[in-house]
Amino acid sequence: MADPESSSIRQINMQTSLTITLVGKGLFSFGNRDGAADQALLQHPQGLAYLNGALYIADTFNNAIRKLNLDTLQVSTVAKNLAQPNGLAVLNDHTLLIADTYRDRIVALNIINGKTTAWPPKK
Repeated sequence: MADPESSSIRQINMQTSLTITLVGKGLFSFGNRDGAADQALLQHPQGLAYLNGALYIADTFNNAIRKLNLDTLQVSTVAKNLAQPNGLAVLNDHTLLIADTYRDRIVALNIINGKTTAWPPKK
């Protein structure tokens, strides 16, 4: 789950209710850093989507989409220069849809080649 107020991504075990932090340090520890999940920093993440073994994160106040590889626990930036992205949805096995909130548009991100297409296009 995304925890925007603490700039963290958490995992909840539904059987034991145990919660662990995958990415993030705490309430006043935020930023924009890729790398190992226990060292990476986010700022007010909101949307999440699972696609092909990775968790994609709408890193809202960093205006970026981040990828958490669940096998290696590495965080990387896969799209930037967005305008407070919020919601994420999976269109197919290689396309992520992004609510680019402050530009009032949807951006499709091809996770294979990194190309984006916006609807409607930027004015």
